[in-house]
Amino acid sequence: MTSKAGDFVGSMTLEAVTNQSVPSAENKNALTYFDYLELAKKADAMLIAPATADFIAHITHGLARDLLQTIVLARACPLVVAPAMNENMWKNKITTQNVEKLKELGVHFIGPAEGDLACGDEGIGRLAEVDDIIQACNGAIK
Repeated sequence: MTSKAGDFVGSMTLEAVTNQSVPSAENKNALTYFDYLELAKKADAMLIAPATADFIAHITHGLARDLLQTIVLARACPLVVAPAMNENMWKNKITTQNVEKLKELGVHFIGPAEGDLACGDEGIGRLAEVDDIIQACNGAIK
């Protein structure tokens, strides 16, 4: 969990829901660098949801500035990205190019959907439905 995700939903909440430890910026001292690599090795697939334009740009360029970006680079499993952002950000040529590059590299994308956006606008940029995201993850594993 990134620090921004932690601002939205704390790691304790996710730990309670999943009954699993959630590596995050909040408890980064509990993990070593090699623990991060072990997390990447264990995964059958990796899901980034919601994926911001910023995060997509970072992984497109191979940056590893936090725990999540490090695991993305260290993974050997399929990567599924579920974007969610303002419509103008989604349609921005830079974002479009980043998404196309990642698709060329084998990254799976699900969404975004059209509808009400968190910013109050309406358009494309909404996080895909949970069932669709699960289906995309299962499809990426096969």
